[in-house]
Parts: sequence; structure tokens; C-alpha cells
Amino acid sequence: MQKAEFCKNLYEISQVELGKVIQDIDATCKRALEKKTEEDLEINVDNIDLEVFLKLDEFVRGCIKAKKAKDASIKAALPVVNEKIETEKRPLEIADKNGTATTIEEPAEKKTKLEDEVTDS
Repeated sequence: MQKAEFCKNLYEISQVELGKVIQDIDATCKRALEKKTEEDLEINVDNIDLEVFLKLDEFVRGCIKAKKAKDASIKAALPVVNEKIETEKRPLEIADKNGTATTIEEPAEKKTKLEDEVTDS
């Protein structure tokens, strides 16, 4: 089960992080890598030594955890989707042709919060 989850998690990390995983495998367990084509590489998880596998699994999980924390902080920093708020009313003073001032209550400008554009990737 842990190996299957590790394989699934490899699709969740960045290309740079995946490159590090491949470099570590290449340096420690060459038999776990099989080059299919110039651009296609297969990782045989069953051929990774247990000690190396555990370190790589910990690294990959850490990458995913950091990504989720970053996504959550970005999402929390963005405003709620399309929620309108009204600021407090302020008096507005208007003078007519005769110079007579009239004070009226006018609502302040309504502001619209930005749409949350964070996607699950």
C-alpha cells in the first residue's frame, strides 16, 4: 500500500522535486530506473532499497505537505468570491447656486471582493 501511494504521490510533486527523486534513485538504486525512450523513464518501486524508499517517501510527502500549506495560505489570503460589502455611510455636503449648503447621507462606494482563483492542482 505504501508503494502504491508513493507512486501516486509522484504525480503531485513539481518537476524539480521529481528530478531530485530520480537523481537519488539513480545514485543509490540504478536497477530501479528503466529508460524507455529519450524522454520516458520508468521507476520500478520494487527495486528501490527499503532504506532509500523510506527516505524518498518522506521527501515526497514533505513536498506535498508544503504545497498544501502554501495553497491553503494563498486561499486564506484571498477574499471571498463575489461577496459585496458596504462601508459606513458618510455625510455629503452640497451647495446650491445660492451658496446654501445641504448635508445629506450618502452610502459610501460599494466594494466587491476579488474572485478566488486558487485551483487544486
